Amino acid sequence: MSNQIANLTKNTGYYGCCFPHRGQHQGEVCYTGTDEEVMTKTLPFAKYMWNLPEKKLVKQFYMMGLPRIKHSIRFEVGTRFNARLIAHVNIVESPKNFDQIRLNMQKTGKQATTLKGKPIPKHRAIILHFHGGGFISMSAFAHENYTRLWAKQCKVPIVSVNYSLAPQHQFPKAVNEAFEAYKWCREVAGPIWGTEKIVLVGDSAGGNLVASVAVRCLQEKFPLPFALMPVYPALDLRRVFSPSMLLTLNDKMIPYLFLQACLSAYLGSTNIEELHRAAGNPLASPYTASDDIISQFPRCHFVAASLDPLLDNTIRFCDRMNKLCPSGTVSMSIVPQMIHGFLSLNWPIVGVKEVLKLIKECGEYLDALIEEKEIVPGNRLNQ
Repeated sequence: MSNQIANLTKNTGYYGCCFPHRGQHQGEVCYTGTDEEVMTKTLPFAKYMWNLPEKKLVKQFYMMGLPRIKHSIRFEVGTRFNARLIAHVNIVESPKNFDQIRLNMQKTGKQATTLKGKPIPKHRAIILHFHGGGFISMSAFAHENYTRLWAKQCKVPIVSVNYSLAPQHQFPKAVNEAFEAYKWCREVAGPIWGTEKIVLVGDSAGGNLVASVAVRCLQEKFPLPFALMPVYPALDLRRVFSPSMLLTLNDKMIPYLFLQACLSAYLGSTNIEELHRAAGNPLASPYTASDDIISQFPRCHFVAASLDPLLDNTIRFCDRMNKLCPSGTVSMSIVPQMIHGFLSLNWPIVGVKEVLKLIKECGEYLDALIEEKEIVPGNRLNQ
């Protein structure tokens, strides 16, 4: 293990932390590196670093800091998707049985009961969550450090989706599974739990999927989610320059080649022209959706970080919504002096203590979306 870490650090660590080496390889950082470097060095290193919560010893340490919760259940819905149900409310039946329960409801015309005939409690909303990880790594479990807190705070069930990861599963696989998960919540879980309020939330790559699901709903004329909350989302994968993207040249969490490796793995190419063409699909880059699509988006609250390379794209997306959507549809909060991925930084002992407050603030935003309350935009999170 030590040799593996040493080799990975030697081969790719200069992109994130070794200043002398970064200067020698400036052309690679500013451009893309070779196909071999991106896919055989940078990509494995990014996957390894971001998957640390899944490693055996680190996982035990990570689990020590997880909040206690009534339910954290992994389940599958046929071949459509698999997910975790995270809830601190009374869940009397496993979601793996929901398809059968829904069929029983349709046959009898009665309210939902368990397979043993017990009533199933109603809930005011469902939160559907898509985890981050650059489309290449992490899982629903690796984000339970904050989804468990939201489940306690909002007192509604959270369905956190384990979508298929690149490069083994490329675009649009993750979008298809995210849409299937939303359809299942809308057509199966929603009627069983007695709610039509389904709020989508996701961070980074998950924020991309949140917006992509909304785009696909509009494309297919399927009912929209009740509200969206993308957190530091990747909304435009076309490699369009923005001032905030310069942060990747000195960013420790997502240096430029990490972003490039993620895009190449997800979109299935290291060729610039092919990448740009694939990224022009609105389901890959929701920012490229037509004005007609954007104008019909449901209520959205965006959460961004001031030191995030993706900040400018989030602001641009919000600006489009402000121009195209009815007043009050979109709001945004920018966390000052915080980096991309901050929701995952509240680890025990070594975590960032300010992040716990930020997670709570985001939970308040979710609750406000569910209750249709006003969210005051701005830098509330660190005040």
